[in-house]
Amino acid sequence: MDPSSAPVSLVTRNDAAGRYELHVDGELVSIADFSTRSDAIVVPHVETRRDRRDNGYSHVLLAGVVDDLRERSLQIVPLCPAARAYVAALPDADDLITH
Repeated sequence: MDPSSAPVSLVTRNDAAGRYELHVDGELVSIADFSTRSDAIVVPHVETRRDRRDNGYSHVLLAGVVDDLRERSLQIVPLCPAARAYVAALPDADDLITH
């Protein structure tokens, strides 16, 4: 694959909407809803647009969420099965997950 043709993805935290968003080539393809606690975020739902599923976008999104949480020294309460599975599979997630 030509590196110049690879899709450009960007994960952003949209506090007003209470979600993280994954944009691929400028198009919103995946979201992770969240609410905040003093030391953590609660993620009850992760979703990728039906027509964009099976491309690994939820993993790209959750990697961005984890990066943001580490930068902010926050933990995660992964209520969504997809978020829970992703975080649990990380080799260094012990300090990241809370209840």
